[in-house]
Amino acid sequence: MKATMLRKVSAVIALFASATSTQAQVLNGATGSSAYSVDSYKVNCPAGTVGARALIQDVDPFFDGVRLGVQVVKIANNTYLAAASATAPDIALHIADLAGGVANYHALVSKSGGSGVEPYQIDLYCYNGANARIGPNAVLYQNQ
Repeated sequence: MKATMLRKVSAVIALFASATSTQAQVLNGATGSSAYSVDSYKVNCPAGTVGARALIQDVDPFFDGVRLGVQVVKIANNTYLAAASATAPDIALHIADLAGGVANYHALVSKSGGSGVEPYQIDLYCYNGANARIGPNAVLYQNQ
């Protein structure tokens, strides 16, 4: 059990350490105090984009049973065109990956159950055909 957790934490550190300030940005956030709050981030992916990816990690040190979810959504003309989702129980890392090409993407971070704020880290970025990070940093669009 401890070895498995250590491997997961090591993988998270490696993934977050691979981000550079010009290619991606790890953002710290916290959900609102309601049981079902949602934060929204957006990134506008440039030419050469194959898709957008969001890595979410619950950084609360307690095993409180609250589940965080992340959904990557492709948006055009104010319409959701496609989505990919993942949920993270407690301190696990989960990835939502949507191969939607050049587009505006939103990542929706949600909390299921529990009261009070739930801290997390999100890494949202565009990637090209070589699976390399490209494009601008993500920005917080709505915080609940």
